[in-house]
Amino acid sequence: MDPDSPRRARPAVLPAAARLATLLLPAALLAAAAGCASLAPPAGPWTLQATDPSGTPLPGGVQTYRAEGIVLELRPLTDAERTTFLTQRAGAAGDVFAGGVKSFLTFRLTVAATGNVPAHIETQSIRLLPNGGSSMLPPLDYTRAFELLRPERGTLPSEGMVETLMRGVFDGPIDLAAGQSLEGLLIFVEPEGTWDILFLDIPFIQAGADTGRSRFYFQKKYEGEATPQ
Repeated sequence: MDPDSPRRARPAVLPAAARLATLLLPAALLAAAAGCASLAPPAGPWTLQATDPSGTPLPGGVQTYRAEGIVLELRPLTDAERTTFLTQRAGAAGDVFAGGVKSFLTFRLTVAATGNVPAHIETQSIRLLPNGGSSMLPPLDYTRAFELLRPERGTLPSEGMVETLMRGVFDGPIDLAAGQSLEGLLIFVEPEGTWDILFLDIPFIQAGADTGRSRFYFQKKYEGEATPQ
């Protein structure tokens, strides 16, 4: 070859590992994009579902606490079920928690003193923890309910409105004699922000001289979502 003739540059050859990485990069990007899409929160109508701590739905959709002399049952209600309970079972004139600006979460609590001793529950110490975090929401009492609902309706409460408003809703301690039972509602303002799991803590449950506490688990179930087995 003539030493003075121009030389052609030889194309660079990538190592085998680099060539493989170049081929796999688009697929990896697509997989990452698909993974991000799968992390997007579900949307659409949902209901609350009672579960065990691992997220498995409970039979009948009811959480149960049993101890000597006392039984608690806790079941989440839809807005329609809450309205039915207040109007048909508690005798309220209507459901003032429906149709407003704010949304509410409702649980039906049944307490039975099953032994020979009285039972006691402190409902105002109950707390709702969205995603099990540090934010703790108390159930509505008379005062808080009026603070929330009065601005939406633009009227001052009348003398008999308190009874109508909170009839069927627990507000204060539950005291039962031996053999008695009682049911009513716990109503919470729906938590703000993104959440899928709720813990409901009842820190003081008493039957006779024995005391206990319990934590109940709930999670959102979206319409059309498969139920875990």
